[in-house]
Amino acid sequence: GWGDSAPRHIVGAATIRQVDKWNREAEEAMSPRWVFGGSQMDWLEDRPELVEPRIRLIVAIERTRWLRWILLTKWPQNFARLVPQWSAGAPTNAWIGISAGTQRSLDSKLEAFAAIPSNRKMISGEPLLERVDWRHALRVPGMRWIIFGGESGARAKVRPLDLSWIRA
Repeated sequence: GWGDSAPRHIVGAATIRQVDKWNREAEEAMSPRWVFGGSQMDWLEDRPELVEPRIRLIVAIERTRWLRWILLTKWPQNFARLVPQWSAGAPTNAWIGISAGTQRSLDSKLEAFAAIPSNRKMISGEPLLERVDWRHALRVPGMRWIIFGGESGARAKVRPLDLSWIRA
């Protein structure tokens, strides 16, 4: 589960070995492969138990150039402090993204997101919960991709997605 007191699920050495295998396969095929990095954690969440997993993730990203890493966060303001090794720029195989499904969420993150030194940025508008004006987001340096989607989950009280919010 999520929440301040919920434990985070951290991947182990076997998963890291799997990432190396995917990188070799992608290189042999001469075709990059996409990986959702930190899918069980917010990679920029400032929690003591995430320091080592974040370092392992960064090292894996830097050595697996045939993988295209999607790194989503709700905490873009933590980038400079938690990832100082990328202060001159994130690797080109790292796609840095924020999650923003409401106007308030987008507006609160956009300035910090724009400051991240990356030329491959994305936004996950999932779950999209209202009509959002994306025009300022599209002007963020390095912005290349916005994903839209609705809410899901077996136990969640799923809120509907209005397709007009995406078409706007």
